[in-house]
Amino acid sequence: MNEYQEFLKNKIKIAPKQGFECSLDEINPRMKPHNRLMVKWMVEGGRRACFASFGLHKTVTQLEALRVVLQKLGGGKGLIVCPLSVRQEFVEDAKNILGWEVAPKFIRRIEETDGKDVDPFGGLMTVPYRAVLKGRYGVGFELNPQYFLDGAVYCEAAKQKVSMPTLFDLIDEAEAAQKQAI
Repeated sequence: MNEYQEFLKNKIKIAPKQGFECSLDEINPRMKPHNRLMVKWMVEGGRRACFASFGLHKTVTQLEALRVVLQKLGGGKGLIVCPLSVRQEFVEDAKNILGWEVAPKFIRRIEETDGKDVDPFGGLMTVPYRAVLKGRYGVGFELNPQYFLDGAVYCEAAKQKVSMPTLFDLIDEAEAAQKQAI
């Protein structure tokens, strides 16, 4: 190999695997072979997306990748963001192709959730941080330990900020105590 080709070869960056080990046996056998391989690649890599062309079954690939990840985590809920115009496709594919008994639930507003704001790719935990500031329960998943620890510090700071009384709270308490004394 010439010197320039060696130089180029050394420039190639391979994304590290940050997901979970996944065998093809763990993936729904109802899927087409190429979709099963895509699910394996997404689950093992973590932080990967499926940008397949039209007709290559992105919907079932995303649903199955999410199911496998949640199984690896021991349960929970996941989030797939999609246009409302394709929501029926997700429901039909989950039932008809993947064989799910319970169809995915679609939400349009955070108020339609069960009171928890969940971010499957937590990063620095912006979603849980904002949830805490709003008085909600926030959950974030992050495989990078440093990001997770930094995010936990931010969430704890938000918790302290919310629980700290303001001057107006103290005035209201003083007025209430004064009325009670009368």
